[in-house]
Amino acid sequence: MSDRFDLEKDIMNVWATAEDLNIVNKLVLDGAEPLTEDEISNMIMGIEQTLDLRCRSLWDTFCRVYELDGYRKMKQEIE
Repeated sequence: MSDRFDLEKDIMNVWATAEDLNIVNKLVLDGAEPLTEDEISNMIMGIEQTLDLRCRSLWDTFCRVYELDGYRKMKQEIE
């Protein structure tokens, strides 16, 4: 079962998205070679998908820690 430390880890993982955006920004503005619009767009879409997965993981951990949604039934069945 997940605990508050797992929840904290997942919250920090969501914050990592800001660092991902900083990396893209540096490549776009200060990179050795200019990036095409497609390359930039693909990077941003990749970050969007990664953020979505991080948020889903965070929500799942939140539900596990506070025994919400389907996890409430799981605990009742175990007892």
